[in-house]
Amino acid sequence: MSYYNIFYRYGIDNFVSVMAKKGLKGAIIYTPILELSIEDVWNYLLENEPPWGTDNTFLRTLYSGGDSNCSLSCGGIRFGCWVCTVVKKDRCTERLSKIPGWEWLEDLVKYRDLMLQIRNKPENRIWKQNNGSSYLGPLNLKARKYLYYRLKILENKINQKILSQEEDRMIHELWKLEKK
Repeated sequence: MSYYNIFYRYGIDNFVSVMAKKGLKGAIIYTPILELSIEDVWNYLLENEPPWGTDNTFLRTLYSGGDSNCSLSCGGIRFGCWVCTVVKKDRCTERLSKIPGWEWLEDLVKYRDLMLQIRNKPENRIWKQNNGSSYLGPLNLKARKYLYYRLKILENKINQKILSQEEDRMIHELWKLEKK
């Protein structure tokens, strides 16, 4: 069965919204909102209640960093995990921390900056070998333990759990295995 037959079976007959994925033979991408502007998307979200019951006005506040005149593209904000070190600066969380009531996010920004500092020091990394080449691998145990304990301090400071009890337990188990 072709992808187009599958889409048709599920009521997706606008094949303009289906594009081939370059670099992946036979893969396609379904892009139902490709032709919509950012404002079209926001208008839809603000005029329709989501099935999960949250307020999309609040969602817009998050995406605009508190500036109601700002659209999704305003300020070049990128959204993702707050601990992601792919980008050098987390402008999203920085801007959100400026919204009244969200100032506590500044502590998350500082922790993320600490993670970058730790990651960028070769002495905190495990050196790996592959085909005669050396490269920096993951953080060593000492660096991970340091970041873990700083995270526990952060949890106490902001009075919020970031790691679950199960995650804490698993981290300690992995540390024990690594020492062996």
